[in-house]
Amino acid sequence: MFSLPLFPLQLPVSTKGNSSPLGNHG
Repeated sequence: MFSLPLFPLQLPVSTKGNSSPLGNHG
């Protein structure tokens, strides 16, 4: 729920292909 605002931020990160823990969650 509180991750909603983080979703848009993780989207671009996932596109880059970064091995971030946040991107994995999304």
